[in-house]
Amino acid sequence: MRDAKRLAAIRKLPCIRCGNPNSQAAHSNSAKHGKGRGIKADDSFTVPLCHVCHSDFDQYK
Repeated sequence: MRDAKRLAAIRKLPCIRCGNPNSQAAHSNSAKHGKGRGIKADDSFTVPLCHVCHSDFDQYK
């Protein structure tokens, strides 16, 4: 499910890993949350991460 209001609200929060105030809405990488090849997980499974932390998260670091 896509929820533009939730994603906008998540982006306003600081990164939960490093505290950087410039965050992105990072979707879960788990299949149990709807993630599939080329398919993002449901928007309800997002957290605020900055660009660097989001990249690390997507690379399972």
